[in-house]
Amino acid sequence: MTGPGATVPSPRRRASTATTPLARLTAASARYEIALDRLNRELADEVRACRRAGATWGEIGGCLGVTKQAAQKRWGPAATLR
Repeated sequence: MTGPGATVPSPRRRASTATTPLARLTAASARYEIALDRLNRELADEVRACRRAGATWGEIGGCLGVTKQAAQKRWGPAATLR
């Protein structure tokens, strides 16, 4: 069924339609990669917002549990060139 009244199966239910443990593992891995990519983009957006608001790399690194150098390397201007 499609349209406004359609129900979308939960991720757990969709995963259970895979018939073998390896098929379920493959499906779980794909969902993990999608979620990880979305969260990395969200984190990068928040880091950019902090920089625009005047936060230092040291402050950003402190919030994320990394050094200022690690934060700048991962999210700084040079990171977009890699």
